[in-house]
Amino acid sequence: MGSFPSLNTLHLSFTSFTKTVTTTRELHSFTNLEYLRLDDSSLHISLLQSIASIFPSLKNLSMLGGKVNGLLRGQGFPHFKSLEYLNMDFTRIALNTNFLQIISESMPSLKRRAIEGLSPMQESRSLTFPIK
Repeated sequence: MGSFPSLNTLHLSFTSFTKTVTTTRELHSFTNLEYLRLDDSSLHISLLQSIASIFPSLKNLSMLGGKVNGLLRGQGFPHFKSLEYLNMDFTRIALNTNFLQIISESMPSLKRRAIEGLSPMQESRSLTFPIK
């Protein structure tokens, strides 16, 4: 991919990210990205962690109906410093017990979140977390 420094919105919906290293290298081309849509996409938690580092100005992240593989660990999880809106409605994720706390603490600028129907891979239930 070429460099697109002025691009601020990227839609990558319905994508299966299987090679995290290749994907993160390619995403470095979008240096001013503020809006990223990964709706109905499948990705590993390590790509989500990389997204936080690669796009420090990211304000809106949508993963509606997606699937996130891998376990989230608190230490080393980069902060989404500018993220204002997170949509994880109906996302399937391998939840560990600290998931909501880790996500909440790693997004200090979050103003709005949508996580209705967020469910672990094994069962379906709705989860919420507080915004500070």
